[in-house]
This record gives sequence, structure tokens and C-alpha cells, in this order.
Amino acid sequence: MRAGLRAGWVGAAVALACAGAPTTWDVGAVVARHSGARVPGQRLQDVVPYFAPSEAGLALVLCRWSTAAPIPVWLPHYASDDERRAIERALQAWQAADLGVRVSPRTWTDEPPVAGIVFEILDTRADGPSGTADTIADCAVPQRVSGPEASETPIDAELQYASIQLRRALQNDLGQDVPLTETELLGAVAHELGHALGLPGHVQRRRRLMSAHGQVDAARRWGRRIQDGEALEVPSLAALYAMPSGVRVGWLPLSERQLLPLRSVGEIATQTGLRGPWVRVSAESARILWRQGPGQSIAVVALDWSQALRQPALFEGRLNQLARLLVERSR
Repeated sequence: MRAGLRAGWVGAAVALACAGAPTTWDVGAVVARHSGARVPGQRLQDVVPYFAPSEAGLALVLCRWSTAAPIPVWLPHYASDDERRAIERALQAWQAADLGVRVSPRTWTDEPPVAGIVFEILDTRADGPSGTADTIADCAVPQRVSGPEASETPIDAELQYASIQLRRALQNDLGQDVPLTETELLGAVAHELGHALGLPGHVQRRRRLMSAHGQVDAARRWGRRIQDGEALEVPSLAALYAMPSGVRVGWLPLSERQLLPLRSVGEIATQTGLRGPWVRVSAESARILWRQGPGQSIAVVALDWSQALRQPALFEGRLNQLARLLVERSR
């Protein structure tokens, strides 16, 4: 039940030089510029920021869905009645959470779509999350943005795609499949939708819907609360949706050598007409990617993203396999 990165990197690590001082962001300063974000109990400081490349580093930003139109939410055609009810009930709970979010449930058949929030439901032996579920969410960002001098100007960024992989069952200690109940599915889906709506990582408060917690027990607890008609309390997401998407929250200064892999891959993506970029983050890692086709993307991946946010010298961009091949061909 965490926001993941999915799809690892291989080879072509780029040696990087030291950069500037550790980076933090001042929640108070951001909220002062956006009074609507003064939501009691919000933990914006726990939100893992997205980023956009600049000439001298990365602009750190928060990202959410546009509320101008309903978000397409795609349910798989093979979902059971219980699974469909759980997903639809969780969507109703989030629509009632007063974020301004509206959804448009739909059904996908042949291949999962690449826009909107897309559900996949997996059996225990299929590749996927080790627990009940996993979520990725991609924020569309500009190829290049201005530097820290524009810290009060939001960038043109918004979430455009999220994928939620949900397990039908988990294995017990005897290796037996134990199907999730409709209540457990409801709680798991509600949590994952919080990640899909713009909250990578978890809030550092116990027993909140978006806190880090155990798998099935927490899902069951939250599922029951939603079934009992309890409204979702999600102050961090309420604060996020009270601000423009793309609001800047900090700056990660990087050296020329650290920026080289991002620039190289970005130039190749532009020259070859690839779609993007999108940025995907978790507490553990981050990537910027351009899509070549269904299931194919070129990406620069940075591991230890949370550490790099505190110590920019630790930022190290690594090329995924397709990006490495394209870079090698361009030489």
C-alpha cells in the first residue's frame, strides 16, 4: 500500500560531482502564498515533491489533477462484482472529500489506457506489488523551466496518468491464497487513490488513511469506516488541491555533470518526437520519462530520492535500457 516507482533501471550509471548545500522546503512560506492551504492537520511537509529540469538544477513542485473536468477512471473488464463495488464505493468517498475532484468511471478491455487513473487486478502469482496494492502517478512537466528566481510562479504541471495494481488475494504462511474481502478491497483502494490523486509517500501521523501502516488490517479498518458512512479526513490532499498544480516548493541545485544525463536524454526525446516528459516519484526514487510507445519509455532514474532532497550531492541520474541504447546510437 505504497506509491511505487515500478520498472527499474539498468547500466549506464553516470559519475556525478558534488553540488550545493542540502535542500529543504519551507511549508510555512508556501502556505503563506496560498491561504486556502491552511487546512488544520495538513502535513504538506510529508509530501514527496515532483520536479522539473532547469538550467542549474531541479525545480521542486507539487502536482495534482486538474479539477476542470472529471478524471477518467478505468476499471478492468474482468473485475468481479465485489471488486467493482469496492472501487466505485472508494471513488464515491473521494468525490465526497471536498477536494473538487470529479471522476468518470469507465471500462477498459484490450490494453490498459495510458491516461487517467487505471486499475489492474492481479492474481497472487502475477508480477506486481508484494502487498495488497501499489500505485504510480505521472506528472506532466515542461522540458525546461526557469530557475529559483521564479520561485513564486507555478509551473505548467499536472497529473495525467496513474496506475493502481490491486491484488485479489494474498498468500498465507502455508502458501495458500486468501482472497481479500470486499471491505478489505475498499480500504486498500481508498488508500491507493490518495496516492493516485497526488500524494506520493505517506503522512507521518498514525492511523490516518494516508499514513504508512500494515496491509490487510489497515485496509479492513478503513473499509469498515467508509462502509459505516464515515467521511474521509485527508487534510494534506485538501491543502494540495487548494493550491495551483505545479506550485514550487523548493530548489535542488545540481552540477553540470549531474544534469548531463537529463539533458542528453531530453534532447534525444525531442529530436525523435517522443511524448513527454512526465515525472514519477516515490520516497525511494524518482524518474523523468518520455514515452516511445505502449509499455516503452526512455527514462533517467534517480535512486534515494529522499536522500538527494536533503543532500543534492547524492543525486545520480541513471539511464534505463532504452535510453542507454538511444544515447549510444546518437554518438
